[in-house]
Amino acid sequence: MSRTKSNVLKTSSITLIGLLAGTLHLMAQPVSNKALRTITLTDVRGQQPQNGSRHFTPDSLARLQFSGTSINELLSFTTPIFIKNYGPGSISTMSFRGTSASHTAIVWNGFNLQNTMRGQPDLSLIPTMAIDDIQVQAGGNSALYGSGAIGGSIYLKSKYVYADDSVHYAAQIRYGQFGNRQYLVQAAFPFLAKSKLALKVYTNSATNDYSFKNTAITGSPVQKLAHAAYSQQGFLADFEHRTGNNKKIEFHYWFHQNARDLPATMLQSVSLANQRDVSHKATIEWNKTTERSKLQFRTGYFYDELRYADAVAALVSANYTHNLTTEMELAHQVTPRKYIRTGISNNLLWANARNYAAPVFQWRNALFAGYQYAPFSNKLLLHFNTRAERIDRLIAPLVFGAGAEWNVVPGIICKLRGSKNFRYPTFNDLYWNPGGNIHLKPENSLNAEGGLVFSKQMKTVSLAAEATAFSNSVSNWITWLPDSVNPNIWSPRNMAEVWSRGVEYSLQTVWSISSKVTLGISGLYSYVLSTNEKLDGNTEALHRQLIYVPRQNASFRIFVKVKNFTCSYAHQYTGLRFITIDNYDYLNPFQLASFHLGLTTKVNRFPLHFFMDIKNVWNQTYQVMAWRPMPGRYAEAGLKIQFVHSTHKK
Repeated sequence: MSRTKSNVLKTSSITLIGLLAGTLHLMAQPVSNKALRTITLTDVRGQQPQNGSRHFTPDSLARLQFSGTSINELLSFTTPIFIKNYGPGSISTMSFRGTSASHTAIVWNGFNLQNTMRGQPDLSLIPTMAIDDIQVQAGGNSALYGSGAIGGSIYLKSKYVYADDSVHYAAQIRYGQFGNRQYLVQAAFPFLAKSKLALKVYTNSATNDYSFKNTAITGSPVQKLAHAAYSQQGFLADFEHRTGNNKKIEFHYWFHQNARDLPATMLQSVSLANQRDVSHKATIEWNKTTERSKLQFRTGYFYDELRYADAVAALVSANYTHNLTTEMELAHQVTPRKYIRTGISNNLLWANARNYAAPVFQWRNALFAGYQYAPFSNKLLLHFNTRAERIDRLIAPLVFGAGAEWNVVPGIICKLRGSKNFRYPTFNDLYWNPGGNIHLKPENSLNAEGGLVFSKQMKTVSLAAEATAFSNSVSNWITWLPDSVNPNIWSPRNMAEVWSRGVEYSLQTVWSISSKVTLGISGLYSYVLSTNEKLDGNTEALHRQLIYVPRQNASFRIFVKVKNFTCSYAHQYTGLRFITIDNYDYLNPFQLASFHLGLTTKVNRFPLHFFMDIKNVWNQTYQVMAWRPMPGRYAEAGLKIQFVHSTHKK
């Protein structure tokens, strides 16, 4: 079959899948009846729904079922994001809609946390128990958050402050196989006059000495993973003080440290490498809200430290990154149907590393604005965002995002969105010695997506569904390649143009069988083609799927709640992944399953929640990344206690 016919067949297949998904998708999404929203002011830029874009919000049961790990497992089972997991406690990066790990923005309380040096966020450093709210938006969003938001954005909030004046306490312990120990203590309470304070402390550790089949050795003998222990500790504080009826000051602080041994691959006999990560995140915000406007001043300081040591290679390195951000933003409701948002952002970034000739600094200044309009009695919602940014002396490409949502008939919404986005080279891309390239151009992307949403609320059954087709084209894709003179030195170049396209489909239904019994079912499927459409000097990778980007991902969840008893089962399928650019070598598809049991009761008025989780239920032997062994079946169990103490006398 010729390549032209093959491409036509692929495109036709995607279109057909999209139409089929759209028909089925007329049955899910979050359970509420999906009517178009009235335009309202929101606290955090970007966390208001971007008209026309696709959103995913893991429910509370999923958060509980996957609370024993970092957010990588939660995202893997509840979103179409593919997690590049090197093993429990090891580095975890992601691929969203066929893009690279550097193309997804991690936003904490409104601030973009992408690392200035590496650009690739490590999800293993974000434990689920540290986050109180998580939302995922698919598609480009550089107009709101600047460099890197090409594949999607992940919004995290750690705010644990309640609206009432009661004191809230909670504690959780979790034990599991392979030496897993996890502890969490948190409290939220009134503090002085018109103030509230929330504190959270957590720790997580494991020896991680699980057994695996070493398929790199003849006969695939069973071995135990060595030198793989890890330990995490963290502390969060959230403070809120009202200086008047419509004025408020907020302070947020998050400290996290992580120490881990880095195990050998199946091809290595021994590893003595280890890594230590330390981060401090602090933000302060003042805002004033009136009936139709909101004014915000905020600043944040973010520090990341990474220390790596390998006794075998006699290598010790350390790097330090800093990010000081200041923003001013004004949101104004012009009319009940018209809403504008405008602001200015200033970033000072600096870093120091052994492989830099000297500490490096970078200034980023940006102006951003947005407009939202709801004509025709809110049956149609339109929005437009744009951003102009200067990075040092370079004027970054002007970026934008535009979207629309049309309520065709009650319960059916049509979505459409387009955006232009960019990613500026990281410090390592520019200044790493040897190999850095100061002549690199920013990556540019054009994103488009469209879909249908269906929702229906019947007497005892809620149905929701959504189907989305998308296309992302990225030019000036930065690729690290061996130097033509000295192949031992790798250097980044603007080598490729990558086209990622595909479909996403989700379905969710909740059935209230009786006042005491509830059944829920949800499913998610994605098909992604992400190929090199241009690659200077290399033809063997042309029109081939990018490495470690599965074409197919699917997940399925079912839960039953009977009185205070909950049982849920989650199943995930990850398709074949190529590990060479010519698509000759690959990793086999695999399936994972997770089972959760929970029981809520009371002892002396204190609510207690007992839970047990079984991971990799069917004891699958698999690799997410080549030659990195993953654990077989294992179990965890724990207890959570929480109560509220009223500060008011009866």
